[in-house]
Amino acid sequence: MFGAPNLYNNYKSKDLEEKCEQDDMDKDISFAKRANLSEGRSKFCHRNGENEAQIVEFINYVYRPKSEHVTDSPFKLTNVPDKTVLGVLWKYTERFNKTTALGFNQWLKKQNIDFLIQEPERKRSETEKLRIRVLSVLDSQFHDEVADNIVSTISRHHAYIKQLKGDGYEVIGYCRKSKNKSDNRALLLQRMINILKIRAWFGELIPHLSSSLR
Repeated sequence: MFGAPNLYNNYKSKDLEEKCEQDDMDKDISFAKRANLSEGRSKFCHRNGENEAQIVEFINYVYRPKSEHVTDSPFKLTNVPDKTVLGVLWKYTERFNKTTALGFNQWLKKQNIDFLIQEPERKRSETEKLRIRVLSVLDSQFHDEVADNIVSTISRHHAYIKQLKGDGYEVIGYCRKSKNKSDNRALLLQRMINILKIRAWFGELIPHLSSSLR
């Protein structure tokens, strides 16, 4: 017997239980995909390498680990199954149109998506079994803006940085995080550092640990 006692399902192995969970998710995903296709709007680049990088950037911005949550922000703590993330991505890319729940989960692991550090909990709804993570999620009204920024603003920024380097300039990065009541300031500062390293190709990056806008 695997899973919660109230499931009353006998499985020969843990792998079989997880396969049954994925089958449940695939059925639900297939239905949701059909509902979303009519309103899909592909924003991310179709060239495979750039497409993957943009998708990873989007996921890592919209879905953050619970440990990084800050109150009074556009991010809210939310129970998130993987299929919810996949459903949001369908609005912006055709990359996963033929991807199953299991395939998407494997893709997340391959890309080392940030929120995977948050351990999932197994829960059962009236119709299916789910693996759910409590994540800090950006309000959906900002999703389009994030996608547009990734596609346009960041690419222009990269071009400008490349031009500066070509002209002989050394580009140095700087980041800071204002003091607040939250105890996760170091985590948020590290997140900023990681983003700058990916986006800006800085030769040197200087974090400031004690500055505040106040």
